Amino acid sequence: MVASNIKLLLIDTDQDDACEMCSALVDVAPTQFAITHATSLPKAIDLITNNPYDVVLFDIAISEKKELETLHQLSTINPLLPYIVISDDDNEDLALEAVKHGAQDYLNKKKAHGNVLIRVVRYAIERKRSVHAIRGSKEQAHQLLDSADEGIFSVDVNGLCTFINPSAVRMLGYKHDNELLGEHIHSLIHHTLPDGSPCHEEQCLISASFRLDKVFHVEDEVLWRADGNSFAVEYRTAPTYINGKITGSVVTFSDITERKQVESKMKAAHNELELRVKERTLHLEKVNQLLEIEIEHRTKAQ
Repeated sequence: MVASNIKLLLIDTDQDDACEMCSALVDVAPTQFAITHATSLPKAIDLITNNPYDVVLFDIAISEKKELETLHQLSTINPLLPYIVISDDDNEDLALEAVKHGAQDYLNKKKAHGNVLIRVVRYAIERKRSVHAIRGSKEQAHQLLDSADEGIFSVDVNGLCTFINPSAVRMLGYKHDNELLGEHIHSLIHHTLPDGSPCHEEQCLISASFRLDKVFHVEDEVLWRADGNSFAVEYRTAPTYINGKITGSVVTFSDITERKQVESKMKAAHNELELRVKERTLHLEKVNQLLEIEIEHRTKAQ
């Protein structure tokens, strides 16, 4: 919910228009707004720089510079502030451009009646807060993905790489993520099985994940580096969704070359031990047979 005392900065050179807007807000919601009026751009910049406003109503004609440059200048001072552009007429092209340059809304002064103006202000504040929250969560998620030791990448339903984290780029032997983004990832890193036979995309579990809507965990495959060498991996692949619709799959993987080497050495040691036990058993059996023959000869000699 928006706080009951909304700090609003109104930037408008026309004193009469400013008074009408202030009256429109106060008449409908007399205690909800703390309004400051700036009649010049330098004054507005000073106020925005030094005061914590919740929303800015900006007359697009106040500046001698181009309107959108002015909007951009203001928004860079405090990017978290929602800006509502106001003007004397309905200019759809200007409205669209203003929104593209960071404004939350566009409003004709003549239509800025009390309830309409309050609704536009509230929506602008809530939209800006929502956008900021989403961006914050996305930035946090990207930071977590970028700092992960595991390799992580995602593909769309066409098998094209849509995201790859630094660990994956490094493990796959590439210098930059743009060498993989937008590329058909299977053809680059998952084209051949450990035995050297082709890994067709139809049998690729990364693709099967989004085709079959299933999660797969694999420990007996390899991925291929940029230099043409392969390395053993353990990976998990799962489908991704947007609004309930499958959009591709995400893969997390680890280089398990060292683990495989340790397992191979342990298996070799185990096999060596079994061989030695078997040889020792055969030796003991042979010695036992010789002892039995010797005992039998001595018994007959007596």
